[in-house]
Amino acid sequence: MKASALLRPTLLLLLALTLPLGAAVLLEDNFRSAAPPQRKPATARGEWKIAEGMATSIHNDELYKKNKNHGAVMWYDLNFRDAVLTFSFRAERCQTVGFTLNNAKGHVFRFRQTDAGLDVLAWASQDKDTKATPLHRADDKGPALAHGKWTNFELRFAGPKVTVTVGDYRRTYENAGLAVEKSRFGISYDLGAFSVRDVKVESVEAKP
Repeated sequence: MKASALLRPTLLLLLALTLPLGAAVLLEDNFRSAAPPQRKPATARGEWKIAEGMATSIHNDELYKKNKNHGAVMWYDLNFRDAVLTFSFRAERCQTVGFTLNNAKGHVFRFRQTDAGLDVLAWASQDKDTKATPLHRADDKGPALAHGKWTNFELRFAGPKVTVTVGDYRRTYENAGLAVEKSRFGISYDLGAFSVRDVKVESVEAKP
């Protein structure tokens, strides 16, 4: 047997070990099976009903005022740096639907969708005096809330960039402050009734 034939299996093994293993599922919440440990619904800001593969909350005016006009939020504690987050939601007479991404020091990223369009914000750092940088304003061209219909969202974080996909709308934004470790994200709404389903996070980091 030739030496090259003997070496071939070893070379194939070494090649396999050096290639990325692809996306790893960090979180998958279909609201049907047991709740994942990462899910931390903030019941102090509103109640959530889990049924038929979704989580639903209805505006509570008393709790809303008590929490300084902040609506109910579904929090997830999850450590990652670069990842793809997907979920679907249905807003009915909601004023705002929001997504907030934090790390241990403070806010990293946020979007808000209203009848006027989309707001996208990033924080250059989590220092106390750092204000959010608008990456996209609601008065720019962007998708407004589609009341009573399911909307698919995808957020793809890669270094200083994030690609936001809302239905057929897609746009990439960049801010150096996005290239940090993340540890928590929340999906929230103000007023009306709100449902969320199929929350999933996949890491896009290469694995050794």
